[in-house]
Amino acid sequence: MFTVIKLLFEEAKFIDTIRSYIGLVSFSVVFTLTVLVVPILQSIALLGQWFIPMTTKQQTKMSVLVEILQAWQYAEVYIIAIFVASWQLGPISSFMVNSYCGSLDGFFSELVFYGILKDEDAQCFSVMSSIEGGFYVLAAGAILLALVNTFVTKATKQYSRDQVELHRQSQIEEHSSRLEDCKEVDVDSTETTIHPVPVLFTDTFRWLLRRDEDEGTNSDDPSCEDPSSLQN
Repeated sequence: MFTVIKLLFEEAKFIDTIRSYIGLVSFSVVFTLTVLVVPILQSIALLGQWFIPMTTKQQTKMSVLVEILQAWQYAEVYIIAIFVASWQLGPISSFMVNSYCGSLDGFFSELVFYGILKDEDAQCFSVMSSIEGGFYVLAAGAILLALVNTFVTKATKQYSRDQVELHRQSQIEEHSSRLEDCKEVDVDSTETTIHPVPVLFTDTFRWLLRRDEDEGTNSDDPSCEDPSSLQN
């Protein structure tokens, strides 16, 4: 990545115009932020969101911050661009220049015939690219960041949802004593809205969960009965 930034600065020096300096330097800054700085900040935010105790308001703010950082994180785009460029650079470079060197085909053929050049080198221009080890390190980091982001984000959303449901349930139980005298309900005046069940953290990562040792061990325990049977 720093090699690419160095090449951009060298290109700005070669063109040597104010517009080239402004454009290429701005591009280098955005490139560094989106590929290096923002992923690091996102990793720190995810670790803080997972390990540091927070209030509901702080958790919401941190979730918004993580979402903003995720929107400006382009490590995967850079990795895909490197892979496609290294795969297509050779054929494209040969096609763009060699079409203007048709008059030299006979000369290149003679050089190949006498063993001076190899067959793949008998052309005017060709650029061969290869992927270095840093690419695999960056790719592994991007994949790990995506997994951690999905893991922490889904866990946070389900935790917030459970807190809301718990608060709602407590309110229902608080007002249930006031509704004991209401035996008849006007069915025509009530409407029931069925919402689809979202895919929760416990659904996606259920293989990471473990059952409580005390849960379900005694079927005769009144706490194991249906909650609806305990309302009366």
